[in-house]
Amino acid sequence: DLVEPRGLGANTNSYWVCNTLLTRWTRLPDVTPKQVRQARSIKRLFSGDLDAEVFTHPAFDGSEAHLLRAQIARISAATHVIPSGVL
Repeated sequence: DLVEPRGLGANTNSYWVCNTLLTRWTRLPDVTPKQVRQARSIKRLFSGDLDAEVFTHPAFDGSEAHLLRAQIARISAATHVIPSGVL
């Protein structure tokens, strides 16, 4: 699968992460539709090492940074915030 262009689809937003506020922030990579589909079947705790290899069944194409980005894409696609009293 090709990566959707930044600003469109699953890559509408960019996400930055860090382990502590005193460390450098890292931009998560753009996500592919295949990674989002694979992430739906994976239950895994994150180690905090963005470069860590992801050993799962079914297999995941990418590092822990890619898996984190895919899970964020899934959450943001399924979540809508509506202020109280709007509906």
